[in-house]
Amino acid sequence: ADPGYDEAVQAVASAMTGLGFSMDPDIPGQRLLTSHCPFGESATDHPEVICSLDRGIVAGMFGALSFECDPVVTPHSELYDVCVTMVPVDITR
Repeated sequence: ADPGYDEAVQAVASAMTGLGFSMDPDIPGQRLLTSHCPFGESATDHPEVICSLDRGIVAGMFGALSFECDPVVTPHSELYDVCVTMVPVDITR
């Protein structure tokens, strides 16, 4: 069955967790919350590179679910802070 927005966000969070992230969907907030990044300190030292990779992976996963999405990643400033990926609700098919 074709996933709706809620199911797509949950599927992407689950897939990212399978890749080593600890990612939780926040559907009402239209975002994904990452409490663990497998890139570790590289993510805090070089967010412009690592977050770009994260954004590309998330966008690709939404694309595989037939959603066009341009996520916005707000990196964490400290290693154990939460990283926020905004996933616009107006993604279109």
